[in-house]
Amino acid sequence: MIAYGTTPLTPMKLAQTLNQQSNGQFTVSLADGKVLSCQPDGHFETRPAGTAGAYELCTVNGGYLTFNPAGTPYTFAYVASVPN
Repeated sequence: MIAYGTTPLTPMKLAQTLNQQSNGQFTVSLADGKVLSCQPDGHFETRPAGTAGAYELCTVNGGYLTFNPAGTPYTFAYVASVPN
């Protein structure tokens, strides 16, 4: 099975780090320490530092982060660095 995007790339938001979890998945920390949380409709909210529930976990596939909240996968492009 393959996955594809249905919208063009959009302006990117800055995150601080990808945090590998013991299950091989990741969470995404922001500069203020909060963690990204992908909701079942695909929009992002934030949660306190250290949160690693089903809505915060993602996999890294090449240059993409895939979240799977409530059984619906959402994939977002990411880059490891941006120019100044």
